[in-house]
Formats: sequence, C-alpha cells, structure tokens
Amino acid sequence: MKKIMFFAGIVVLVMVFFNLKEDKNEPKLNAEMNNTQINVNQHKLDQTKINELASQIKQLFDDVDTRGHVYVHQSLGALENYLAANVTSRELAKNFVEEHFINQNGNIIYKSKPFLFDYEKNRTVRELDNNTYSVKQNNVVLTFKYNNDANAWRIVGIAYLNQ
Repeated sequence: MKKIMFFAGIVVLVMVFFNLKEDKNEPKLNAEMNNTQINVNQHKLDQTKINELASQIKQLFDDVDTRGHVYVHQSLGALENYLAANVTSRELAKNFVEEHFINQNGNIIYKSKPFLFDYEKNRTVRELDNNTYSVKQNNVVLTFKYNNDANAWRIVGIAYLNQ
C-alpha cells in the first residue's frame, strides 16, 4: 500500500509540475508577458492612433518656411514614400501629394492646404466593417483601415464634405 501511495504521489507531483510549467509559458496567464494585450489592442482604433496619423499629415503643412517650402522632404517622391510607408495607403499618398504639393525650382511647395483635424475638438467614430473605421470632424472624414502587412493602422481615405 505504501508503494502505491508513493507512486501516486510522484504521479500527482509530476502532473502539477508540468501544468504549472505550461501556465507560466502561456502569455494569457503570465502578467509579465504583455504581448497578448498589445496584439489585441493594436487591432482596435483609439483616439491616440487617430491623433498620431492625423498629426503626421498636419505636420507636413506645419513644417514649412515663410515661403511655403516643405523643408523636411527633398522631393515629391520622398514625400509620397513617407506618407505611403507611415501614414496612408500608396494610392492615397500619390493622390494627396499630387493634389496639395508642387515641385518648383527643386523645392516642394504646398499649393493648397486642406482642412485638418483639430485634436481638441470632438469627432464621430464609426466602425464600417471589420478593421475599417470612419472618423468625421467638422467637414473632414478620414477612413482608417488596419493593414496586416504593415501591422499598423493607415488612412485609406480622405473626404471633404460641403457645408
């Protein structure tokens, strides 16, 4: 009887040891592993991400000298690549640069400044479908979509409403 109890005790200890070991490696159960929480939240559009992307567009028009020259980017292609890599889709970047900027004597100059987001004003956020949101403020509507290839949010549409 003692041998059976001893053997059963060892089996129970082994089972408990392996179960505890699995729990420590499972990200959902370990408080030190914040990866799961970050991955879940990155697919959810929040005010911080809206402000971050909209501010990068606004910054293009803030980073100009007194003559209207954009001094951060050296060419229209560099500006388009920056927008496509960090802020918008490739197609929207091309259309946005063509619509609002010109190359004059080797300098990038903005020819028209669009209505931009104001971070202190209220906005309306609507989920259109899975991982696509529409954000409206005054007469500007930005469409945000999660890009799985880039593993980040991108602005895929800018629309101006007549008011």
